[in-house]
Amino acid sequence: MFSLFKKKPDPLEPIRAELQEHFSTLGEQLGESLERIDEALRKTATQVRRQGVAQDMVRESQEQKLDAVYALLAERQDSGQQELLAFAEAFARYIAHQDGNDESLRQAENKFSVFLESQGIEIIWDLHETFDDARHQACDTRDDPAFPDATVLDVVRPGFLIYGQPNPPALVVVNKRTSHLSILHGEDS
Repeated sequence: MFSLFKKKPDPLEPIRAELQEHFSTLGEQLGESLERIDEALRKTATQVRRQGVAQDMVRESQEQKLDAVYALLAERQDSGQQELLAFAEAFARYIAHQDGNDESLRQAENKFSVFLESQGIEIIWDLHETFDDARHQACDTRDDPAFPDATVLDVVRPGFLIYGQPNPPALVVVNKRTSHLSILHGEDS
């Protein structure tokens, strides 16, 4: 069959072809740009990971240095505290064996006690007090009828309360009264 009508050329066809070509070119350019962006992101992620690892290493190194400094400070504080406790023990023994009428010695003792309290330390010197196993450690017993049973008769070494905790407890001699009837009857006390 023969057509009487001739098909007219589409006037938009060249524009469509040109647009398709532009879209194709844009698609290729966009694909290449996306690949470059993806590569840049991978490189950035690698750099961020490396920087994170480096920061972790620096942080760990700084923490180790801080731990060493804290340990050194604690060691110095413990050493200083031990020296202070040794002096306090010697001073307490000296005062216990001196005349109680020496006003300057009493003032020095009061000032030293205030200083120890400011450091959280209290001397345990509980002569003629009731034995307390939280504050005292018995090293010997005696039978003294002038005092009740379980009374501290002598302080061999004063103890210390450091922030309320005995460290070390006072080393004391405790009164242990024996019943004369139990000894006469052969009973153990």
